[in-house]
Amino acid sequence: MVYVCREIFSLILIFQHFFNGESESWSRGAVNEINGGILRMITTEEAERIDGEFTNAFEMETVSCRQAAEKMYDAWQDLYSIMERENNYSDKLGSDILDWQIGNWANDVTMALHNAGLYKKCIEVNRQILKISWGNGGELFHENARRDIADEYSGSGNIQKCYQLYEEYLNADPLWGWGWIGYFRQLNDHDDTKYEQVLNELYEKVRSGVEFRDKEDLYRELGDEYNTLGNQERADFFYGLEDNEKAIRQKNMFANTVSTSETEKAIEKITHRSQNFPKEAFQVLTENEEEAKPYLRESLEKAIREKTDLDSDYQLHFYALFLLGQFQDKEAFPKITELVSLPPEVVSYLIGDAVTSGLSDILYNTYDGDLNRLKQMIADIKIDEYVRADVLDVMGQLYLDGEIPETDWKSFLLQKIHGAQGYDHIYNRIADLICRCHFVDMLPEIRYMLDHDLMDEGYLGKYDSCVDLMFDYGEEEETFCAKSMDAAECLKSWAMFADSSTKNPDMSEKDLEKMFRAMERAVNPLIRKKKIGRNDPCPCGSGKKYKFCCMNKPKEPLDEIETPEERRRWLERYPAVGDERKHGRVYLNDYYDRESIETDKILYLGLMHRPGPIWNRDEQKENRRTKEYLYLAFQRTVEMANRERVTSLAEFDKKHSIHYRCEEWIGRLLELLKDAGDQAMYKEVDNWTKTMKK
Repeated sequence: MVYVCREIFSLILIFQHFFNGESESWSRGAVNEINGGILRMITTEEAERIDGEFTNAFEMETVSCRQAAEKMYDAWQDLYSIMERENNYSDKLGSDILDWQIGNWANDVTMALHNAGLYKKCIEVNRQILKISWGNGGELFHENARRDIADEYSGSGNIQKCYQLYEEYLNADPLWGWGWIGYFRQLNDHDDTKYEQVLNELYEKVRSGVEFRDKEDLYRELGDEYNTLGNQERADFFYGLEDNEKAIRQKNMFANTVSTSETEKAIEKITHRSQNFPKEAFQVLTENEEEAKPYLRESLEKAIREKTDLDSDYQLHFYALFLLGQFQDKEAFPKITELVSLPPEVVSYLIGDAVTSGLSDILYNTYDGDLNRLKQMIADIKIDEYVRADVLDVMGQLYLDGEIPETDWKSFLLQKIHGAQGYDHIYNRIADLICRCHFVDMLPEIRYMLDHDLMDEGYLGKYDSCVDLMFDYGEEEETFCAKSMDAAECLKSWAMFADSSTKNPDMSEKDLEKMFRAMERAVNPLIRKKKIGRNDPCPCGSGKKYKFCCMNKPKEPLDEIETPEERRRWLERYPAVGDERKHGRVYLNDYYDRESIETDKILYLGLMHRPGPIWNRDEQKENRRTKEYLYLAFQRTVEMANRERVTSLAEFDKKHSIHYRCEEWIGRLLELLKDAGDQAMYKEVDNWTKTMKK
């Protein structure tokens, strides 16, 4: 009987559709196929086309945030035009391909348009969302759309229209908690005098017993606002109400639910410190992600409220950071950023080494699209410098993802560099990002930071090391943040656990000696010289026998210092010149001529740091080798300068210097010549240098 009624209902709809003068849609085959008793308002072909449009738009996000938003908008309009055509404004169009995705698309489109600054289009889409009858969570869709419309007017600069809409909404629905939250946030953001007045009105209403919707969220937000204003009494009042609501919700959540009960037990197991890593608890939480999220978010709020008063044995907030990162929980991002923006000593107390071991990945995986929040954190010198460096990594990854255009990213970095007030760890990270983004045109900025003591040479090394890094490409694709996280894998080897893999027994003296010998062999491998017979082909490639070619020729100046094999070994880390190329990479010969590169190689052989055990160093031999390389480079430099009529060291540097400035290496050469007592050579170098400085 049920099936018969359903078929009859479908037939009624068909005849109603036909007699309403819409038979044209039948003839073109656009809609109205019956399958399993459900009236289809959209053809399979249309559904597949729209699904493909959204898929293409999402793929475009890795290239351009704005282009992706535009494509999402076009796909949404295509979908909405079918709703208009069929006069069916619902999320049930009779398509197995589309119906389950329409709600997600509505959220994705509005967020993408907002992040791209396309406020008018975002308002248009939200007005369309208000016309749609949503099957599940319909009221929430409409409430979010109303808030978004008001907030988009604020984003476009029309704050009065924003205020007007919120006031209209709240006059019509005075118990709408999130409506009040949106309203007082806008008042606060624009320093409106009505801000505190609205907070106080809400305080009085709550005290008088008014029951708002979304009251747990409203109480938390009001507590945060009063806490910021320094009114601790009212902040505690609202935090207390929030805790009561949480307790009620949790009690209801766990009632008669076996899987949630497992989640609760897992939460209990990771709430405090444990001797061993709680592997099973992490597995349960991973399998029950949605049930776990509220508890994890609440632990962050608890840590933010209590700060250094938090029980030192309490651990849930620490684990929560990694689990929420694994879950890619965008809703947690504001709370995570609030926690790590607390004073440095508080952050250190609450999360310790997570600041330098995982925080950038956590921030990236929970990032909710609020780029301004990232910029504000980097600019706030009250925030821990290592936290701000992690935020820089997130921005760097967003650049690699195509979310931040290259011009905007470079402009932001330049602004930070030239607005510097003194040393800060973020400048170490900025230099690292510049190099790993391969922005060769920004090498002068790295030189500027080093010259003005904004960077620590111990972080990346001196300028020559930065040049090496600029042209270096690893085997894998460059990333600054992990695209996904596994909380258990991140944490299980931490030394805080007794079963950690880092807990190794003390090494014996014999083991240490063996390790040191292995290290020495690694950094100073034996170079076996190949003996060339008199009748062997000459290694120069002439085709003649060695005895008739190079056997009796005088050695090249470079060969007098070190053999070709030794030079090749120490030039292994020298940047790729570009004789063999890979698409998308930068090479030295893209920026420097061959003669400059060959001269720079000589300087590099003389000045680069050569690793090796300190107990085997022969300082006298090293100085002699450095002196010979630098003097050879000096002779080439003089020849180049005379030929090109270069009259100053600065001019020569601008045309030819790569790793080292003339003053730096010539100064070192003069020191070595003076120490060696080479007076004639010293005078030659010194006189030429003085001439070039005039």
